[in-house]
Amino acid sequence: MRRRWLFAAVFCLVLFVLAIPKLFVVPRLSQRLEAELIDYFSAEGGEVYLIAPWGWELLFGRIPAADMVLTNVRVDGLTLAQVEVQGRDIRFAWEEGEFVYQGASDLTGTLTVTEEALNEIYWREVDPERDLRVEIEPDQLVLVGAVPFWTTEISIELRGSLEVWGRSGLRLVLQNLEVESTRVPPFLLEVLNENYDVTLDLSIFPEPTEISAVVLEQGKVLIDIGVVR
Repeated sequence: MRRRWLFAAVFCLVLFVLAIPKLFVVPRLSQRLEAELIDYFSAEGGEVYLIAPWGWELLFGRIPAADMVLTNVRVDGLTLAQVEVQGRDIRFAWEEGEFVYQGASDLTGTLTVTEEALNEIYWREVDPERDLRVEIEPDQLVLVGAVPFWTTEISIELRGSLEVWGRSGLRLVLQNLEVESTRVPPFLLEVLNENYDVTLDLSIFPEPTEISAVVLEQGKVLIDIGVVR
């Protein structure tokens, strides 16, 4: 009987020792990484979930998998309402008490941009008078408003899309212009594209990044990105 109890006690002790990293290291590293990501991206908030079966991998500078969510992140003057990142086999080191990313076998994410955020950067970069506003519709962007002309105002509607520029950039491309509900000749679109040029660099990862998909939904844009392999 005593042997049985002794075996059970030893077994429980071994399990506890094996579980120490899972119980203490994983939560602490999650909190530390969350704080550093929020500070690095000047985000308003965030959550980090580390996936490590026993946690011992973390002691050797490896995170098997991680899911991260940041809110209200500023990138290239644009506010991203949400940044979701999934990483696999993340390698890291501690240097002077700071988390230092060293690579990953896979790193992908989805960025969410709202209509309000696009208007903010459009007005700042192109239209400080705010004559036009951006509206995001499924599969297209619309610029609507009125511009002063002599003693009156002319209603304008510009339709366009967001196209991938380079690998990690987005560019507003105008495709149709209507003035007072009348479509104008294509050559005017070329002039407008030169004057209404808005490009954004969305390289949020510490490695070369590329955009894999851009989806326009009602009131928001979803952008899939990943590290170039």
